[in-house]
Amino acid sequence: MKHHRAGGRALTLAMLAMIGAADGGWAQQTPAAPQPAGAPAGQSRAGEACTYKAVGVDQALAARGAYDIFCGKALDPVARVFQLDGAQPVANLGGLAATGPWRSYLDGRAHCNNPTSTTLGSNPAVLLPCARRSGGVPYVGVVTIRGNFTFLGDGLSTAAPAIEATISALGGAGAGAGRGSITDSLGGRFTTGFGSGDIDRYQSLMRVGARHNVEEDYQQAERAYRDALALHQRLFGRDNPDQVDALVHLALNISNQGRFNEAAELYRRAGALVAGVQEPLVKARVRQYTAQNLANQGKRSDARTMLDEAEELYFVSAPDLRPFMARQATRQNQIPAYGFGVRGQQFSDPRGKRGMGQDLASAVTISPAMQLAAQGVAEIYRTRALLALADKQPAQSREYAMRAVTLLEGIGIDPGGIRWRAIRIAGLSAASTKDLGTAGADLGDSARGLSEALPQSQPAGKTFLESGDIQLQRGNSTAALSEFRRGAQILRARRNTVPGDAVLPYLDVLAGRSGVSEGATAAEMFDAAQLISTGVTAAYVAQAAVRLGDGNQKVRELQDLETRLTDLYQRRDIAANRGAELATLQTIDAQITDANQRRDAAEQEVRRILPNYFQLIEGQAAAKDIIGVLRPGEGFLQIVLGPKRSYGFLARDGRVTAYRVALTLDDAADMVAKLRAAFMPDGRGELPAYDVALAHDLYKRLLGPVDGQLKGLNDLVIATNGALQSLPFALLVRTAPPPIADVTDYKKVAWLAKSLAMSYVPAPQSLVLLRRAAAQSRAPNRYIGFGGFAPLPMATAARVVQVTRPNDGTTQSCDRDARELASLPSLPLAEGEVTLAARQLGSGTAATRLGTAFSRSAVTRGGLDQYRVVHFAAHALLPTELRCLRQPVILTGQGNGAEALLTAADVAALRLDADLVVLSACNTAGPDGRSAGEAFSGLARSFFTAGTRGLMASHWNVADETTTLMMVNVLAAIGKGGNPAHVLRETQLDLLSGAGTGQDPARWAHPFYWAPFVFAGSGTRTGT
Repeated sequence: MKHHRAGGRALTLAMLAMIGAADGGWAQQTPAAPQPAGAPAGQSRAGEACTYKAVGVDQALAARGAYDIFCGKALDPVARVFQLDGAQPVANLGGLAATGPWRSYLDGRAHCNNPTSTTLGSNPAVLLPCARRSGGVPYVGVVTIRGNFTFLGDGLSTAAPAIEATISALGGAGAGAGRGSITDSLGGRFTTGFGSGDIDRYQSLMRVGARHNVEEDYQQAERAYRDALALHQRLFGRDNPDQVDALVHLALNISNQGRFNEAAELYRRAGALVAGVQEPLVKARVRQYTAQNLANQGKRSDARTMLDEAEELYFVSAPDLRPFMARQATRQNQIPAYGFGVRGQQFSDPRGKRGMGQDLASAVTISPAMQLAAQGVAEIYRTRALLALADKQPAQSREYAMRAVTLLEGIGIDPGGIRWRAIRIAGLSAASTKDLGTAGADLGDSARGLSEALPQSQPAGKTFLESGDIQLQRGNSTAALSEFRRGAQILRARRNTVPGDAVLPYLDVLAGRSGVSEGATAAEMFDAAQLISTGVTAAYVAQAAVRLGDGNQKVRELQDLETRLTDLYQRRDIAANRGAELATLQTIDAQITDANQRRDAAEQEVRRILPNYFQLIEGQAAAKDIIGVLRPGEGFLQIVLGPKRSYGFLARDGRVTAYRVALTLDDAADMVAKLRAAFMPDGRGELPAYDVALAHDLYKRLLGPVDGQLKGLNDLVIATNGALQSLPFALLVRTAPPPIADVTDYKKVAWLAKSLAMSYVPAPQSLVLLRRAAAQSRAPNRYIGFGGFAPLPMATAARVVQVTRPNDGTTQSCDRDARELASLPSLPLAEGEVTLAARQLGSGTAATRLGTAFSRSAVTRGGLDQYRVVHFAAHALLPTELRCLRQPVILTGQGNGAEALLTAADVAALRLDADLVVLSACNTAGPDGRSAGEAFSGLARSFFTAGTRGLMASHWNVADETTTLMMVNVLAAIGKGGNPAHVLRETQLDLLSGAGTGQDPARWAHPFYWAPFVFAGSGTRTGT
């Protein structure tokens, strides 16, 4: 199908310019501009100065003038008054309030109850008590006469005095101050004097959230909706039912990030409050978003049932919508299709359908409420299309997608590019049946449509990549590469990322048949690989607010400007969609230019005063950036695992080599699981053999194509994904291994650790920023160490578990966790490890916190930003080990309640200026329980967020004796200026080579003992 970008039927009246969509801003609204000067209009109920200004005439209302009212700091008008020639008879006022074009305009903005008759001053009037569709904000409508004129006014209830003052002035009685008769007559919540600027801020946050949501930037959407919810609660009370609108938007965006327990609590709250909501569209949306939450969890059958309920509620909110859709379907069947060629494929001519939509639109009045309901129903069809595609029902998926397209074209709206998003699903459905001609046309059109509807957005960039994949499958490499490059350009514009399967076809077309690339092609492949989303990088962004707190004004200024830019982009989209004049678009463009310039200046200032801030929020580095930070004798390795194919990149000596890797995500998971099985003692407490042959096979797959290029390297910095993050590359085997008949035979193996010192980074950009932006620590003190743990009695363990229990409304028992916690052994060598390390670094006992002196408060209030090396020798636990654990924790030596635990959130909130943090504990490089098992997503990430340049952490449960020995030796060498990665390698190899000699047991040759620790970071020597 060929899809046109014309907007469909234009909405009547300038009155629709300020419709407040129930979803927070995708319907038409006047773009923001600085508050204009105007005539005085008294004050709002909050005491804000108000003005009014003429904005033109309205022919549809036969109004001689329309006037916008501004109060306080609000950038948007808070009320509007229409002035009509002639004083209507008193008997007609109720009719004007109940039906007609003005009431349709009002219904688009607010849900109103029955009108009541009253007087304003000595003049008859009809009042409408309303609630704004977005947020249920108290809103009023008024119809009255004054002199020889009839006035129609509406606005926020707080602006009612300004409406009265404006009507008085226009009626010839002079400006004066509004008496508040409107709100006094309505009483109750209409007398609340909330600030106009607060409502302007609320609407702005909802618009920003909607923009980020449709661009699939769910973290930023979450931030905006969370702020909107907090503001609504502050203005109207914690239990006000109308907060449900912001609440379900927040819940959905949390669900979209996979945090289902957290989302469940928000949905529960919304379900308890929704009965008190008057707005039927919001009730429908609660059902719809609940269905999407179920779909996110793979509960597709339950999601369909909930979607059916939501659709019925949308029809209830707009009774004319169902008959309209029935007539639309009938007309579609009656209109003949005209074949025309698009990219070699025959399609039905959608121009016939558009004519049908226009015919229906001319015969049927499409109210604003009907538009909003149609938007909801179209989104339901799009969700059903996704569900059908997931169930491998492509025909049904395409049918639902095209229903959404037909409905939106018939109504004449396309908020947020929903139509193009539905066409994308239709294209993916065609692709699943290998109908590549249809798929190519649909995805190509969708990519271009989304690029116009959502410029520089993630959905637009991703769809271009999908379009390129279809062109590649059709054998058109040139067209494919053009689509890929355009998609990459769009994604880079706002540092967006996409799943790996969207990018890997781009790498395929560049790699060609040889599978190994050099020069510019390899550099382009490397740059393209940085467009792939990584959970670790996304998690860094989530930690940024915790790390920075509320104290950095420059960072806050930067974030506010980013929010302002997003809002301006959204306002421009709204203005463009409603056919705004060129001058209006130019005004917004000028504001965007100014905001961009100020944002760039703010970013430079933040880079100066807080260099590692962007380590948390930027996820992309170019090949030239990596090459530029590598040191002599150092290489950088990135492995990108995909579901069907994978790639590797090796950078060294000013060049990059790209190559295919004969491994998939599932292959890697299987191989790593088998290798890690050697680190789990059996029932007799004995360690299984490490499969050195499998480790050699894995090496050949990962590094075999570039094995010769490792010659001459001393250091290798590694970034990877999937299960490879859970295996130290030191345990890969370079050459065919000998048989392992005895544990000491491990000493003969060609471990990669014998060739290279290795360090790890979450992503290439992390290394670039650590090298370029993070200066060496200025902390005055060398070292501080924390160590010790005493076994907990069962009663104490139960109290500690209650501290870790998630506050998600669940009633699960944590008794098993308490038993596990009580079974943890003491760490007899931990305190000695810290004492010896302090002595080696010349810091003495004053730099140690041992036993009960090691508490949560000792860490959080210990001024750790004064120390260059921070050392923990303790037990650590992951959420995968205790089911009631919300996040990773370090157990302190103070076994009492909250003081017994140092959580990942506690760590992230620290202020560090460390060159190195040493986590001498179990599984400290392990996952946080929310990040799909990704390494460096738990305690390790939190310490980086707090402010360390390097980290030593473990990949499995460690032995107390060898851990103490290694850490003391490592820290002693670091104290003499050693590079952490080099020192760790040398210590590991010393332990391996010494196994079975002197007093060192032979069992230490097993990798379990010598290889659990890795170094993550830039490899900078610590200041000593």
